[in-house]
Amino acid sequence: MAVDVLLDLSAGLAPSNKIQQKQSTSHSILLNGSYEYLLTRWRFSIELFVKLFLDDVGNEPGSIINESSGFSAREQRFRHDMERFKNTHQKDIRFEAMERDRILLIQKTFRTLNSYYYRNQNINSSSSSSSSSIPPLAVQRVKVTFKDEPGEGSGVARSFYASIAEAILSEEKLPNLELSTSSTTQTLSGSLSSSQSQQQRLTRERRTALATYLRSDRRSSSILLSSEARPFKLNVPSESTTTTNNSESSIIEHWTPNKIKLGLSIYPKVAAIQPFHAEKITGMLLEGLPTLQLQRIINIDEDLRNRIDDAMNILTSSSNTRDIQQNDLSITNERLLNNNFTYDKQLNEYTPLFWQPDKKGVYAPRPGKYTPERLTAYRNVGRLIGLCLLQNELFPLPLCRHVIKYILNRSIRWHDLAFFDSMMYENLRRTAYDAEKNGSQYINDLHLTFSMTVTEKEGGETYDLIPNGSLKDVTYSNLYEFIKRYAEFRMIHLVEQSLRHLRLGVFDVLPSTSLDYLSPEDFRLLLNGTTNINITTLMTYTTFNDESGEINERINQFKKWFWSVLEKFNPIERQDLVYFWTGSPTLPASEGGFQPQPSVTIRPADDQHLPTANTCISRLYVPLYSSKTILKLKLQYAIKTKIFDMSGLDNVKRVIAVLSGKGGVGKSTVATQLALSLYSRNLRVGLLDVDLCGPSIPRMFGVDKNSKSNVVYETTEGIIK
Repeated sequence: MAVDVLLDLSAGLAPSNKIQQKQSTSHSILLNGSYEYLLTRWRFSIELFVKLFLDDVGNEPGSIINESSGFSAREQRFRHDMERFKNTHQKDIRFEAMERDRILLIQKTFRTLNSYYYRNQNINSSSSSSSSSIPPLAVQRVKVTFKDEPGEGSGVARSFYASIAEAILSEEKLPNLELSTSSTTQTLSGSLSSSQSQQQRLTRERRTALATYLRSDRRSSSILLSSEARPFKLNVPSESTTTTNNSESSIIEHWTPNKIKLGLSIYPKVAAIQPFHAEKITGMLLEGLPTLQLQRIINIDEDLRNRIDDAMNILTSSSNTRDIQQNDLSITNERLLNNNFTYDKQLNEYTPLFWQPDKKGVYAPRPGKYTPERLTAYRNVGRLIGLCLLQNELFPLPLCRHVIKYILNRSIRWHDLAFFDSMMYENLRRTAYDAEKNGSQYINDLHLTFSMTVTEKEGGETYDLIPNGSLKDVTYSNLYEFIKRYAEFRMIHLVEQSLRHLRLGVFDVLPSTSLDYLSPEDFRLLLNGTTNINITTLMTYTTFNDESGEINERINQFKKWFWSVLEKFNPIERQDLVYFWTGSPTLPASEGGFQPQPSVTIRPADDQHLPTANTCISRLYVPLYSSKTILKLKLQYAIKTKIFDMSGLDNVKRVIAVLSGKGGVGKSTVATQLALSLYSRNLRVGLLDVDLCGPSIPRMFGVDKNSKSNVVYETTEGIIK
């Protein structure tokens, strides 16, 4: 049908004898707006074609159908792919007895992810070749429980994702992280010195990586790719020292004419998949594979992708991080990488993982000492991202655009600097504009060199962008090269180890091709949803259930009150309400992102009780309050203070609230000690534990928290417990 429509429109646009005979008429029609009319018809036809053929034509690599389909179609396809992939697995991952304390939450989360990863990796490696290609953390479900808190449904999982994201994004120092996955290993590592333990850990990782590779049936020949292979460089920089030229010449002479021809065919394909390691991986393939196999992977994309994955695994498992960096970065040079390695030594391994470069609520990896524990932490963050994408859950960790593009294997351009450091981007853009306007003398007067000083949170050090960059002036002729190198260093090379492990973590969960058709904007919406809580949109998602028994007129009036109150909430209050309601502080990008749809249950009329929520089913329970003002106050109490309403209790003289923005800091202990102190002064004291997720005060007093005798109620003598 779509083809018929397209052909019909083509006939209308194609020149014919009849049209040629009436050129003057056609010309007048086109002048009167037919251009827009014809283009509109074509646009509608393309949209129809996209809807009908997205699943087949859209699956072709580089298909324009995907780009034309819009976010809704790509989201629907991604959800379908993830659901189908998820249902092919029987395994679950369980985060059991998680803590609310930030340090304990991070440690236990990362320990659980490491344990499941190594366990499943060993299982996959020892099974068939088809199983060995399955991501180690591909699971059907994620189950979460918190210590001393009931429930393990989807609402608890959403609360877990929000809590761990908040813990990871904290500006507090990173806690001590242990890579070991068993008590035996922990005991052994504790008996060794730190240097010996680290060396043994690296040795074990190398052996595991090699054994895994040797067991892989994708290795059709006995030849192993080597991380020591020389990179395949397409050209030699024009401005190089004699030493550099000799080195580059030796690299070119290393390849035979046939290998160079194959390399020229392979390199663009590798660059499309691994743009930041294209030269190194191409060199590994040329050195490690026979000619017939090289010709095969040029023509078969799946074989090429598998070989690239093999090469990346070998690079990742290599123990010599410095050598990997030197071989991977095609723009920076040995001098720069030596500086970067020194810079790494001077940093603290406990530096927070992320920071906000531009104070706009988006985060980028923060430079820190690249210990195995820190790099594994980034990989675990990537695994959490992958789990949320797989499970159709939101993960409130908004990443800078260039970080997302690195995960998606997209080329990072200098314009992406605008989303990372907008002020520096504007300064560089203005410099380039003024240079074009005022000539070379303007650049000379700036006294710039090919070096840069990073911000304090990035280490505060000065680095050369080329060999002896601090001695080379920026001129009119090389200004654009300076801007390009500056942007690449800030966004990529300074933190590439972190970016690489973040990406590896995502694909520990997801298939390697699962994100190929997504744009950075698609990725952000799927992962983070939207923090802009649009009440009109929320209204379209929400259904009401009436349990009040009141007439329809009053119910309809109450609904109007409800939405009117929410409309007047500020952005923070709206996020707090959505978090209280669903367990996530953001809304999904579309209706399909809710599991299940949000709903409101109207309870019988009661001005005393606060609203409650069941995040597992995204349901809000609201009593039928007598006025709009009371409704607003009760909602604000529920989402902010979580304190029971004390109105009407005449004998209560004073309420002392012990509050904290996070768990595990000792609220219950402080409240208990304060109550005992007041009681020692002959004051009547009642304790209210309003932690609905897991009250701990009853346990401190040795009483059954479920016993009705522990419920606070009012008497003529005051509050009785």
